[in-house]
Amino acid sequence: MLSVLRNWLNHPVFAVAENKTRAARTLHIILMICLIGVPIYSVLLLLVAPGETQNLPFVFLTVPITLGLLYIMRRGFVYLASVLLVSLAWLNLTVAAVMEGSGVSGASLQGYILIVIVAGLLIGWGTSFAFAGLNMLSGIALIHIKNAGLFLGPTVAPQTDYTIWAAHAVFSLSAAFVLGAVLEIINKATHQAKISESYFRMLFEEAPDGILIVDENNRILMANTAVVHVTGYSPEEFIGRSAIEFVDPIDLAAHPPMSIEELKAAGSLKRERILVRKDGSRLDVVVSSKFMPDGHLQYMIQDISERKSMEQERERLIKELESKNGELEQFTYTVSHDLKAPIITIKGFLGFLGKDALSGNVKRLGADIQRISDAADRMYKLLNDLLELSRIGRLMNQPTTIKLPELFHDTRRLLQGRLQERGVCVRVEDGLPCVYGDRQRLLQVIQNLLDNSAKFMGTQVRPCIEIGLRGYENSKAVIYVRDNGIGIAPEYHERIFGLFNRLDPKSEGTGVGLALVKRIVDFHGGRIWVESELGKGSTFLFTLPHVDCLN
Repeated sequence: MLSVLRNWLNHPVFAVAENKTRAARTLHIILMICLIGVPIYSVLLLLVAPGETQNLPFVFLTVPITLGLLYIMRRGFVYLASVLLVSLAWLNLTVAAVMEGSGVSGASLQGYILIVIVAGLLIGWGTSFAFAGLNMLSGIALIHIKNAGLFLGPTVAPQTDYTIWAAHAVFSLSAAFVLGAVLEIINKATHQAKISESYFRMLFEEAPDGILIVDENNRILMANTAVVHVTGYSPEEFIGRSAIEFVDPIDLAAHPPMSIEELKAAGSLKRERILVRKDGSRLDVVVSSKFMPDGHLQYMIQDISERKSMEQERERLIKELESKNGELEQFTYTVSHDLKAPIITIKGFLGFLGKDALSGNVKRLGADIQRISDAADRMYKLLNDLLELSRIGRLMNQPTTIKLPELFHDTRRLLQGRLQERGVCVRVEDGLPCVYGDRQRLLQVIQNLLDNSAKFMGTQVRPCIEIGLRGYENSKAVIYVRDNGIGIAPEYHERIFGLFNRLDPKSEGTGVGLALVKRIVDFHGGRIWVESELGKGSTFLFTLPHVDCLN
């Protein structure tokens, strides 16, 4: 019995409906005040006017009504119980005013103001205004009825000053209790809101991802520490500006922003964006948009630049692997073909060598031996070039600062015999910069390019090779080696850098030279290409890391 009573003295809690629980608490307090008001009114009336207790039975009728409303509320019908309480209370006071025959001057209508307050607290300000209007209409109606003499006279004991005072006292105490309870609820709610706000602010500021809160016009209201950190803007530089202002214009043109209405229809949305940092650099992010309960829009900004970099690196490695696989296929085919030719030559001339030895033909015997020696030399050179090519990227010397004029001078000295034999002049432009790299490998680059130019001069009367600086590209020096030789048709500009790709099968060499050059330049982070037309000479250009020369 005590547990049931204790349960009824506490307001119900609805686990999944916080607002409903809050309304039930307010209603429960008001109903408890109604129950307490009955004995208070009775005691006051007995103390000051013991002979005026004829109206008490009507007062005690509020007890079963209040208990019934408590039952309805505890069953979960909080709104219905609230409407019934306000409506029945108003009806009770109005009927009492008629039965007393006192109209607006009686004690009953003093409770109208309490009805307005309770209606506003339990149902809403609209209902409060509605009952205020209803009070005014009923008061006017009671005045007209009384003035017209339509009251039949009091049907209960007439009210005295003590009765009216007791009613005033109860209504005043009830109003004070209601307002006090409501203020307590408001204070607790305010305190809880402050705690929630502090939690929100802490989570907002400590979130690892950037967060922007914008209004219905997409104007930024709040920006957390993370978004300030990744973009370089201060919080003050965010506030009041449109979120679109921080998006890369090219990205905006390619992916136009959605309107607020479209975002509302989508509910929550994720899309990749490119933001512009304060220093002008770009930042790859994923923006998640979601509407908040207050109607504002929240943007969660996740930095994915590292992921993008990894994806780009993965794509680069895949392309490089595909290129290596293609090169490996070509390598396997070409090696099997080019190595087979000297072996066939050696085997064939070994047969001739035996016949010539038996026949005693010394002259042909010497020719056979020379052919076998030439084939062996070609095989040795091919294998040596392949070995050199395989070492690129594995066996590299310590990189140093290299003065290009000295490097070209050393290379020209190494090739002096071939250049003089073919009458090729070499002119080196003044002002060549210093570069950073493996000196021995870069010497191979220059040697192969000069040797290649000298080899394909054709019938040029005044063969010449020019070496100079065209300019700079992404902090790298662009070096050129230009000749006035036979030139290269445009369709072969890419092919010549492939392994064993000789445009003239009869020319000397193994077809590894330019492939070796490309691999060395690639390893230094540069690139190489050719500009040429058939019969108009060739210009080979390559880039290398540029550094200041050391004295």
